[in-house]
Amino acid sequence: MPAPLQVVIAYENPAAGLHALRRLKALLGRRSAEIELKLGVWPMNRLADPEWSDTIAVDLREADLLVLASRGPEPWPSAGEAWLDQGRAAHRDDMLTVMAFPGGEEPWTLTLEGQPTAAAAASPARERGRAA
Repeated sequence: MPAPLQVVIAYENPAAGLHALRRLKALLGRRSAEIELKLGVWPMNRLADPEWSDTIAVDLREADLLVLASRGPEPWPSAGEAWLDQGRAAHRDDMLTVMAFPGGEEPWTLTLEGQPTAAAAASPARERGRAA
């Protein structure tokens, strides 16, 4: 049975969303047969809509990967920034991978780490890790 991969895509317009989905499938390549892709798809203009906030929060909590798809060279409008903050908060105790597909540009990936506890933030090991 294929391993599930929960992907949430926020798109600026439908063309950008379809482009991101095609690129994601191409990146998965031959492994796509080994992965059960579970999609949550949201237009960026709904990300800040209070009517949808509970549903979006569930998608963010369950997400293994967030994808931002924009039509221009900027990776996302301001609603995307707040969405990333929500995603980081939802994955507070682990890491979250984000892929951006800015229109006409090369895609990029980043990993967001959850907010550290006060004790972890003050630990000498964490400070050494920052300096390295």
